[in-house]
Order: sequence, then C-alpha cells, then structure tokens
Amino acid sequence: MRHLLFAAFVALLPAVSSARTVPDQALPKPVRKLAEAIDAADAKDCGKAVKLAERLAEAKGGLNELGQSLALDTLARCAFMTGDKAQAAVLIRRATAFDAASDDIWHRRLQIDLLAQDWDAAVGSVEAMVTDGRGGALNRISEEAISHLDNELRRAKRKDLQKRLLQVLASDGYSPTDLFADTDLYRRRLAIQMAEEGDTARAKALVEGLTDPWSVARASLDLRLRRFLPADPDIRALLERRLEGRLRIMRANPDRLEPLIYVASDLRKLGRVEQALKVLQTAAPQIAEADAYVDAAKHGSWWWDELSRTYVALGRFDEAADALRKGGELSENGGSNVSQTINLAHLQVRAGRSGDALKTLAAFMTTPHNISPYGEVALRSARACAFADTGNRAEALKDVAYIRDHQLDAPGSLDGVALCVGDLDGAAAALIKRLEDPDERVDALLDLSDYDDPPVKLPDNIFNRDNKKLIERPDVKAAIASAGGTRRFRIQG
Repeated sequence: MRHLLFAAFVALLPAVSSARTVPDQALPKPVRKLAEAIDAADAKDCGKAVKLAERLAEAKGGLNELGQSLALDTLARCAFMTGDKAQAAVLIRRATAFDAASDDIWHRRLQIDLLAQDWDAAVGSVEAMVTDGRGGALNRISEEAISHLDNELRRAKRKDLQKRLLQVLASDGYSPTDLFADTDLYRRRLAIQMAEEGDTARAKALVEGLTDPWSVARASLDLRLRRFLPADPDIRALLERRLEGRLRIMRANPDRLEPLIYVASDLRKLGRVEQALKVLQTAAPQIAEADAYVDAAKHGSWWWDELSRTYVALGRFDEAADALRKGGELSENGGSNVSQTINLAHLQVRAGRSGDALKTLAAFMTTPHNISPYGEVALRSARACAFADTGNRAEALKDVAYIRDHQLDAPGSLDGVALCVGDLDGAAAALIKRLEDPDERVDALLDLSDYDDPPVKLPDNIFNRDNKKLIERPDVKAAIASAGGTRRFRIQG
C-alpha cells in the first residue's frame, strides 16, 4: 500500500481509526480494487492497473470523489509511463478537478507537466493551485522543483511565463514549507520586471520589502533597482539578522543537518570561521550514524561540503579535501555522488594539485554519471584548468570550447576558465559581454565587488592569478563603469 492510498482510506472509511490496521479483506471491494490498481502502477504493470482503475475513476465505480481522483491519478501515471503524455495531462487534470484531490495529486500534475517539458501547462498548474484554493499544495512543492521550472523558463526565453510564475512566487500567499526557502529571489526579479514596465510603485514596494542580504546586495548593484534603496545598504547587518533567525531554527531542529549547514555558512560569510567550524563539529560524533539526522540522506554530503569550505577559509586544504572525499562517498539524489567529487577537483586545482584533480575527474570518463547541465560545465571548468596547469593546453581548450557553447548552463564560467588557459583577451570579452547583459551584469558586478579580507590569507592559484590583469584592462574598466560600478561589502566574498 502506498502513502497516497493510506490517506485515501482515512477519508473513504471515516469509521476506521487507522487503515493500516484493517485487513484487506475487511475493506469494501472498490477500495481493495483501488489498492490493487495503485500497487500495479507502482510495479509498472500498467495493463493490470488501467483495467482496474478505469471503472473506479467513474462515479459508478463505487468510490467517493477522493477515491475517483486517486483512480484517475493512477491512470495518468500509466499513460505517462507508456508514452502518452497528452493523455496523462488530460487525466491528471480530471483528477485535480475534484475538491477532494490530495496535495500529492496536485504535485503529480505539476510533475507530469515538468517531465513533458510543457512549460505553459506547468505555469498554469502553479497558478491553478492559487485560484483553486490549494495554497497548501503550492507551499509544499519542493524548492528544487520550483527552481527547475524557473531555470527552464529562462533557458526557453519565455519572459511571459517567467512573469506569470513570479507573480505567484512573489505574492504574500506563497509561503513555502522548506525551512530555508528564499522568496526574496523572486520578489527582486519581479521588481525588475515591474521597473522595466514602468510600474515604479510596485517595484519600489517589492525592493523595500527585501530582507535577504544577497538579494539586497544584488538590488544595490542593479541600475534598475538601486534607486529604491539607501545609497549604501548595510549588508552585514542583514546577514547578522538572518543568522539570528537561522540559529533559532537550528536550536528548534536538533535532529536536522540542514540548519547546521546554513548557520555555518552565515558565520563563515561574517568572518567567524572558527565558530562555523564548531557548529559543524557538533554533528561529527553522529554523522556516520544513518538514523542520527532525519535529513541525512539529502543533506549529509552537503554537511561535508560546508565543512570543506570552512577548512578552506582557515587555509587547511588537506582537511578540506578529506571532507570532500568523505562527502563524495555518499549517494546524491539516490545515485553516485557528483557535486562533492567535482568540488574536490576544484579544490585540488586551487591547492596546486592539478594532477590529483585529473585523477579525481577520471571517474567521469569511465563510469556513466547523471550530471546536470550546470554540473557538466563545473566539471569541465575544473578539468580545463587542471589540464592547463599541467601543460596540456590542447585538452584544456576542448573543454573551453564546450563551455563557450553552453554558457547559459552556468553563466559566468567562461571568463574564469579563459583566465586559466591564459586567454586574457577571451576572458575580457566574456566578462564584458556579461556586463553588457542586463540579466547577467549584476552577478558579474557582485563577483567583482570588494569584500573583507579573509581570516587567513590564501595562496594565489590558477583560478585567480590573472584577475588583477583582467580588471585593470581599460576595456573592462569601462564596461564595469557603464554597468553601474561595483560596491564594498563588509562581509566575506
């Protein structure tokens, strides 16, 4: 029996206190058939599932509206699994037409839209959760799913759909249940659209409501938004205020790793690196125990990742590399680890161990890995710099060519990797192009801005050794000035 079915049983059988305690033979026949249909779909036996669910999806099938919605959900799943995406979309919309449809069925609707890459339908599903009074379902959508949709709309250059999505995500009604969800990201971007369309009052209200330090920092660098902020907003004060809130979440959730990671990250950005290390180390005695933290499967590898970043800030590269190796031993999204392995390669290049970095990345050449477009660019960035550092310029340039053709997958990567291979002109051209792009220039200026000196001076490396030459070029200086100039932030970069 699946979790959706258990929820259905409670509604279908109000006299039963717990459906899990009811023997199958004691359940009404339609409910038993629904259970069989769902189990068949779970087992990918769609022939059996469809045969059972088709009659149950109708009122004459003997189920109430919740049961019918579950039967339609089962039919939609099977339609999708057997390749009929259009029919799956029709069936899942019939399922969500019932007021009794569960949040999970609404999530299935969005999932089908996303997997079908039907971006109009996906945005429509998000909007429907608002208009149909399903705010709870909307708020429970994972941040990863929302981010995926947002990124795909950007890649598809669908500004019309982006605006509709942002209108929902920037509304007061959107309050995601993820502990550290950041809606300021969407409010700032909607403010940009409002400013561009001449709705100054709405743009101003959105910007003045921002509290996330990085959103405020970006707005302060944006020619379209900076007029709505003080001349020099105190980003450090905002970061300290955010840390206070995150500390409260951490104390209230001692069984979770995620709060430790976020608190340590804020402490590190404030230059309080030793404190960040102490916070992370509170989990060290239990980190190897599978059931010590309820979110270990999702955040365990990222605890090691943040530990590595903290060690790097202290100049302790050996311990930083060891942390990433241990994080890389953990699964990621149910498969082999990609993120920490790529991050280890970047660290090894930064530490002057490019030969080791190439060995780390060799696994990706021999074993299939599920790598996102962003991850592929990150991998090739590390490898290009490692090849360049070890004298293999020809191989490095192959990766640079790939990154040049896939800049949208990881904006800002090309100028950095061009520096690694000694192409100062190419790096300048890539950076100037970013500074001339209204959607890219803010992050470029954020990268170029001034920050507090690190607690420990770190050695130069192939990633940054030519940075000074780049930013002192007259053409780059002119582009920075034209983009609005950089700022000084009293935090770590």
